Amino acid sequence: MSGSAQGGRARETDRLSPVLRPVRAGSGFEEALEQILQVLRLGLVP
Repeated sequence: MSGSAQGGRARETDRLSPVLRPVRAGSGFEEALEQILQVLRLGLVP
């Protein structure tokens, strides 16, 4: 993988890391769904 592709991925991860924090206790499915919905609400995914 090229350096620019890795750099782009690192920036994307940095941008999403505050959003993908642990959510309240629940099943793995509930946690994943909550994180996906939060990302969509914030408009971080087109």
